[in-house]
Amino acid sequence: MSEDINGLLNRYKTLQARRQTLAEHKIKLDAELIARKRSLKDALDECRSLGLDPDDLDKQISNLKETITVKLDLFEADLLTAEKQILPMIKEIS
Repeated sequence: MSEDINGLLNRYKTLQARRQTLAEHKIKLDAELIARKRSLKDALDECRSLGLDPDDLDKQISNLKETITVKLDLFEADLLTAEKQILPMIKEIS
């Protein structure tokens, strides 16, 4: 009978050790969660400081791509105009 009690006691101690391990893991996970939330908040704040809405980044990115496309189109048009003006002069001196 004392062997049964010792077996139960050992099982109890093993389970307590597992519970302690889980509690330590939870503390680590809680700390990591806090750090990641802080990091996310910093990233969202940085987006806002850059004039971007972090809740609608897809639309923001789309708008920025459209703006860049328009500016590149204008740049290309200006280059074509300049090339058309310069090409006759280059041909003339060649």
